Amino acid sequence: QGTCGTCGAFSSVATAESARAAVLKRRAVNELSEQYFYFCNSQPEHDHTCEYGFYMTEIAKEAAENGYRWLKCWPYKPNDGTYWCGFLQCDSAAPYGPTGRFKSVRLSDRTTMKSHIMAYGAVLTGMLTNNFMNNYAGGVIKSYGSEDLTSGHFVSVVGWNDDQRYWIAKNSWGADWGESGFFRISYDNQQFMTANGWLGAPLGFIYTPGRGE
Repeated sequence: QGTCGTCGAFSSVATAESARAAVLKRRAVNELSEQYFYFCNSQPEHDHTCEYGFYMTEIAKEAAENGYRWLKCWPYKPNDGTYWCGFLQCDSAAPYGPTGRFKSVRLSDRTTMKSHIMAYGAVLTGMLTNNFMNNYAGGVIKSYGSEDLTSGHFVSVVGWNDDQRYWIAKNSWGADWGESGFFRISYDNQQFMTANGWLGAPLGFIYTPGRGE
């Protein structure tokens, strides 16, 4: 995502790709556009600038109402912002994204979240954080609730380990960060996989395939 506040778009796209892969019985691949979802979405309250970020309610509404577009047609160019919204950058014929529908589901407890991941794919969650994420190089993140948490961040939770009591999540800072772009975080963290004020409750997607899928 670079220096742009698009973690919500990246994590939403990763979660949507996982949901689509789950129902189509295939491996999730990076094929949906973060650029379009963030800069070209139709939510009137969204600022469409790198400084703004996303609210969970905006993500859920945009995913359900307008879905996603193909990455090859709108590659990630944050410095150009909304400039490319009206321009195709691919030779593909319409439709320019998945033809199915994404339904968002709010998840409130650990058991339900695990069941959703097993059946429908990854879960989108917000977390309160600070600079400790910048310094993460691997291992299980223990409790950080006593620190000064000054900012919000979105990630996509893809799995868990009950024996060692941690979640496995995908970050949006590239494969060179953390554990090949992923991190592990303890169940004991009260700031993770819970409803955090404006960040909202964890969100799952259920994808209904469209024609020809």
